[in-house]
Amino acid sequence: MPKDTITQQVLLYASKGDVRLLRPLYDKAKNQLSAPSRLYCDLVLSHAEGDIERMVVCIDSLMTQYPASLNSLARMSLINLKGETLLKEGAYTELIEFADLQLKYMKRHRYRKQAMKRLQTLKQQALSYTDGTVAGRIQGLIQQRNIAELITYEEEVDKLPQMQKLLGKMLLADAFNNNKAALSYAETLLKQYADSLSSDDLKTIFDISANELMRNGNWQALSQLCQSEPFQSKFPNLIKSPQIISEAYSNVGKTSLTFTRTDAALQVSRYWPLMTSAQINRQQRIALTISTAQQYTLLSTQDIRNSGLVPLNDTIVVYDWEGPIIVSPVLVPELTCGDIVFRNLLCYAVLPVDGFSRIQTSILGTNELRRLGQIEIYKEKWFVKPQTGRDNKLAHSTSHNIYWDQDGRLLVKGVHKMKDYSFILDVDFPSNTFSTANFSPLITDTTDFQLQIQFVDDENKRKMASVKLPSLSLSPVGNKDLAGIIGYPFIHSLNYAKIDFETMNFSPLSQQEDPNDSEEEISDNTDAFLLERNLASRLLSTPSKTMRIFLRLLAARGKNDPEPIIAFADTLLHGSNKDLSENQLYLVAMEATNALALKGEYKAAVDICKKMIDSDRFSGNMFNVFMELGQIYKAAQAYERPLLRPISGASTLDYLKDEVVKIRINGKSTSAYLDPTEAYVIISEKVQHKFDIQLIYSRPNYAVGIIKQIKLGGFTLENLLCRITKENVPTTIGYNVLRLIPEVEFSNAGVILRSRTTGQGKTFSIRFDDELCVQAENQADYIPFRLVRSGKNSILDYTLPPITLGKATFSKIDFVPADFSSQSPVYYKGTISIEELIRKQGKLVFDFQHMTIR
Repeated sequence: MPKDTITQQVLLYASKGDVRLLRPLYDKAKNQLSAPSRLYCDLVLSHAEGDIERMVVCIDSLMTQYPASLNSLARMSLINLKGETLLKEGAYTELIEFADLQLKYMKRHRYRKQAMKRLQTLKQQALSYTDGTVAGRIQGLIQQRNIAELITYEEEVDKLPQMQKLLGKMLLADAFNNNKAALSYAETLLKQYADSLSSDDLKTIFDISANELMRNGNWQALSQLCQSEPFQSKFPNLIKSPQIISEAYSNVGKTSLTFTRTDAALQVSRYWPLMTSAQINRQQRIALTISTAQQYTLLSTQDIRNSGLVPLNDTIVVYDWEGPIIVSPVLVPELTCGDIVFRNLLCYAVLPVDGFSRIQTSILGTNELRRLGQIEIYKEKWFVKPQTGRDNKLAHSTSHNIYWDQDGRLLVKGVHKMKDYSFILDVDFPSNTFSTANFSPLITDTTDFQLQIQFVDDENKRKMASVKLPSLSLSPVGNKDLAGIIGYPFIHSLNYAKIDFETMNFSPLSQQEDPNDSEEEISDNTDAFLLERNLASRLLSTPSKTMRIFLRLLAARGKNDPEPIIAFADTLLHGSNKDLSENQLYLVAMEATNALALKGEYKAAVDICKKMIDSDRFSGNMFNVFMELGQIYKAAQAYERPLLRPISGASTLDYLKDEVVKIRINGKSTSAYLDPTEAYVIISEKVQHKFDIQLIYSRPNYAVGIIKQIKLGGFTLENLLCRITKENVPTTIGYNVLRLIPEVEFSNAGVILRSRTTGQGKTFSIRFDDELCVQAENQADYIPFRLVRSGKNSILDYTLPPITLGKATFSKIDFVPADFSSQSPVYYKGTISIEELIRKQGKLVFDFQHMTIR
């Protein structure tokens, strides 16, 4: 393309305000353009990106350094643009001085009176906003879209002239999530005052209206809005994307929100970033970061690719704390988050730039959060209630303490040392960061900063909470109207809080005593349930690739699926593992060895033991463990892998006495206990000799053997490791056998074995991590317990009950004090008895295929 053609094309896109086409071409042709052309393009781009300071500098440079490049019409446009910008920013004194100077210039150069009218109007508005009256002050705040201060004058808005009153009420209704009222005010303004509204007023009206219609999926009304005047003729770029959306989805139903349970819940991560899991169209599972400062729900490039969704051929630019993000609209037929289902939901697909996208995870934005009613916030649970549509919302702004700004961010009001402030409340921001424009480093105690938040409780009574802000830092962010960002560390420090998006009230009801706790160090004593629930957020916040693989391995252990353990361990053991400590490397090798043994791949297990012995990284007990396992699995190589012979249907094993059942070992009949809490089959030496069980390894205190065949009813299992003891113990069929059977149901009458899972009812996760453990729940949290076959339930902390597990609920009286030995993992909160569970609910079903109980 010839040089002059490139210049013409760039300037054409700039004159149309087509930023999407302008940006890439301008980046390529920038050095070929003249200085005035570059300034003009920079002006257009900065205006589109909201970079007011840069835009004003471009205007001033064009008018002072290159006046000859501007004809009278272009100069007039720049003058009006700067005037409107100064008015919107509240720079009234500067606007008055600028207007006086430019009006003199225009009179001197004989500009027509009509051309000067807009600037004269802007000057008059600035004068009225600074006349010292309350009405003038409020009108100025409306013009600036300064919601933070405008909400303090809500009752005075009714005293304004009608057009200003409607503008103020529209802004306040939008800020306080009263979306129907905001849309109604916008419609009235367009009907009655279309010719009197400024360009900024019209743009605000369009944005509020279009956003509400797109949130509702009201595509027909959105199309009508785009085709209406003055938008169609005056603002072609403003309506472009909404018009494309309305046309593309004109035959699609409206957006809907349903709750699959009355006590709908979201499981959220305990650690930053704050995340939940979701499902696209009941198929593709994704991780969602929850944001209260990103208006739009964004789907990552990878999630879009995996789900098969097709974005529209249209791009817009949205922003996060790091800068612009190029996205395309995409309609999701169904997005399920916990017990909440969005249908026909307008989202935005993140587009890679130069093959790379810095947005690695999808984001649930405030467009979706503001549809919700009340959220009860616990550490890892959010209980969500739908909006009621009730009319008894809080009467006026003094009862609200949160609101939405024009960018869809959630702000909270707080008091410090008798002074009011507004903060962005961003649950996805990694720190609490305050602006040095409001808080001096010399007088601000960032280690013990306390903020007062006034809220209204469930009984409509005003309360004041004094909250600490952990990990507080000061930064030159924000301005006098925006005091800073309250981020994830504050949300994490709360034991219990409520956000009500109908009354726009945030209630910090309980904060932990020391809110400065940090993420737990990962070790062999890590609660694997906790890690599994928080894996997505931990992976995002872990820079080391080695440690990310290690985290995946830990989260997968004990889940009766050796394949991922083997794959992760293979990468760690045969690649660079310098990031791993001796204990962590030992854990990887042990998990890999055990996983291979479960599959019957004994030679590979022996190879790992040899590798660890030869590595010179281990000594003492660790070294001895690898020596012993190497010998056991070397002897086991002579046998086939453990397996369950193919079978369909179920077998019922009735209890004979003392809960033993009839079984066959190597073709001979006997009786045994079925106990999934025991790691292996346990037999006595007497049973070993009687049933011809092969001895493969022997120590003074115990031995290891292999049972050729065990029959449990119609289920035949082969090549099973067993532990042989000198004591005369009853034969017990342990986890290494039962895990091969898809479903095992225990009741008072006996045991039912099933060849396939039935999967009915709420399930609770289990894992065999040296011991069989289960993830129980109370109202606020998830709680790990060891499972024991019989006896009493025990508990370490009596503040935890009531505890829910399956259909059973255990109160304080159902527990005795726990007395764990020092060898038990510290994260267990007690023991739950299988016997007690059966007594409470009649039966207990183990799904070993999915590692759950119900």
